[in-house]
Amino acid sequence: MTSLSGNLVVSKDRHPDRVALHCDDLRITFAEFDAAAGRVATLLDRAGIEPGDRVGLMLPNTPAFAIAKHRTVNQKRRLPAGLDRRAAMDTLLLLE
Repeated sequence: MTSLSGNLVVSKDRHPDRVALHCDDLRITFAEFDAAAGRVATLLDRAGIEPGDRVGLMLPNTPAFAIAKHRTVNQKRRLPAGLDRRAAMDTLLLLE
């Protein structure tokens, strides 16, 4: 079975200049999507986040969420937890 993240990697290799994500006036190619996701992975690596660690993604439903989730899950096998950005802080603290 293939995953969405796996399909994005294959599509980047086959069609780097095709549009991967279209949101309002923003168009991101597969190559740009992968490069942005790579920057997220670098930030996580520098923060000491390792495979198997949980990563909270508190972002609105935007291209930034898709990019962050793709690299968080795919290459590093980190465990993303989508968080509602409207949640109260005491609710989020329960997740520790």
